[in-house]
Amino acid sequence: LNRTAIYFNGIGQCNIKVNEYSFKICVTHKTPLNSRFNATHGLKQMARQIIPDADLYLAGDTHVPAFEIAYERGRWQTFMKLGTMKTDDGYTKRYFNFYTSKENPCFVIDTETKEIIPFKNLNQAINYAK
Repeated sequence: LNRTAIYFNGIGQCNIKVNEYSFKICVTHKTPLNSRFNATHGLKQMARQIIPDADLYLAGDTHVPAFEIAYERGRWQTFMKLGTMKTDDGYTKRYFNFYTSKENPCFVIDTETKEIIPFKNLNQAINYAK
């Protein structure tokens, strides 16, 4: 994806076509207007203010995993914050979050239902895909 994604204001955008369906995905490292109380708030603000028409929004930065499906702007959209692979790292605990998860959220693109389905870990996604 890093060779084909178009970056605009630091946000990667791509369209992934699976069978006859196309999904727009936005990826960024950091989002504006993060909230200490709602991990997906910054992604939703990015969608409201910058790129309103994507199906999936992904971000990292705070190392706090989270996902949310919301009906926004007349369509279902998925917002996903990635966690960290560093579950016992002093830097992560000091600057991001003392509590880190051993799981990272992921998603499956289901072309039968034309949905992006989030899961809290890879094992759940693989079991669903089977």
